[in-house]
Amino acid sequence: MQRKLWVLVFIALILRLAFFWLAYTHNQGFFVQPDTPSYVMPALNMIKYHLFSAGIYPDIKSEIIRTPGYPLFLAMVFLLFGLKIMPILLFQIAISLLAVVFVYKIAYLIGGERAGWWAGLIAAVNPSLIISTNKILTGTLYSVMLLAAIYLIISVLVCSKRGLSRLAFGFLILSLAAFVRPIGMYMGIVLVIVFLFWMFRNGFGLLKSLFYSLILLLIFVLPIVGWSYRNYVLTGYRGFSAIQSWDLLNYGAASTLALKNDSRREVEAKKLMENVLKEFKGKQWGELYNIMQKHAVEVILKNKWHFAIVQFKGILAVWSSTRAGDFFVASGILDEYPNFGKFFYHMSIKRFILFMWKNYRGILLLHFVLVVFYIFEYLLMLLGLFSTKWKLPVIVVLVVILYLSILSGGSLGTARFKVPIEPMVAILAGLGASRWIYRRNKKVVDNV
Repeated sequence: MQRKLWVLVFIALILRLAFFWLAYTHNQGFFVQPDTPSYVMPALNMIKYHLFSAGIYPDIKSEIIRTPGYPLFLAMVFLLFGLKIMPILLFQIAISLLAVVFVYKIAYLIGGERAGWWAGLIAAVNPSLIISTNKILTGTLYSVMLLAAIYLIISVLVCSKRGLSRLAFGFLILSLAAFVRPIGMYMGIVLVIVFLFWMFRNGFGLLKSLFYSLILLLIFVLPIVGWSYRNYVLTGYRGFSAIQSWDLLNYGAASTLALKNDSRREVEAKKLMENVLKEFKGKQWGELYNIMQKHAVEVILKNKWHFAIVQFKGILAVWSSTRAGDFFVASGILDEYPNFGKFFYHMSIKRFILFMWKNYRGILLLHFVLVVFYIFEYLLMLLGLFSTKWKLPVIVVLVVILYLSILSGGSLGTARFKVPIEPMVAILAGLGASRWIYRRNKKVVDNV
């Protein structure tokens, strides 16, 4: 087991360092993304002023858009190595190797050594995971923390004798992971429902099951509620992260109205913000995001069908992304990734393919290769899902995939939201690969 695991770690390390070297030697701007400064500035303020705040002195205010998980990680790296980008990326590469280890161990617990090997290999070579490691964003750190929590949780399901203390620790890590990426702020609540069923089925009794479920729920919820209370006291914002209110209005609600009115999202977002600002006058600045949330929810509830369509399109966008363009941007061949969706919308399929072949042949060929990879991975995932007789650990992995997919949808659904989903897909794909090889070997033996 250990030898195979080290082989997987070595493969993952070589591929991540190779992509790092590609971007380092051709386009170092690739490492810094548009959202990166919004994490760096709070990290710098934590070091200089010992406050989690946004802005530049003297115009600083309590940070409520970003949560402190990733800025704290950046602050620790800055304290150790100074204000440099490369140490952050090298730390993320090291952390990403843990993702491969956890994927291997989770698949091993569920399906044995062969499943662990194939799951770890798929995670090691996954393009999305390789690329995200080399961007100063939350994806890698959140994915590793999520995997650590899921590993602890599933180890209890597989080996009940390990006790509920491990389960409690898993839910605590799950809560802390939400401080890195707020999308996880409801995941523990969903998983508590799964574990209520598991405990009741395993003879804990109704009252005992409810008691333990309540303990797990409190472990997960209390840190999140505590931070939400901090936001309310300091700014008047009633929520965990104001980015959710911003996105819900400017992307969720605006895209819903754009679909309904056959207009552009930017136009609808501007109209919505004008209405929000009219109501905001004279109030504490954090309440701006409360008003955003209220207006967004009103729009969505009045246009449920259009919102559902927007969400579904976003989910498809996340799952169909291949990250092919990132390789060309990192290599300096392209300054930025062109909006091919815009071209596709205005052309027939035949014209679009001819256009791509003439102007972006390399991207088209790489995209085709990656499409083949992802189709193969998804087929293995489905095989793994349906060949495990719906074991509870598999259901936990599936619940995480569905949760992240649904909350990553909408017009904001982009390739980077796929990052925490990919390790979970790799786990199921490893189970599928193991099952497929078993059937093939059994067929060969039967024919002898």
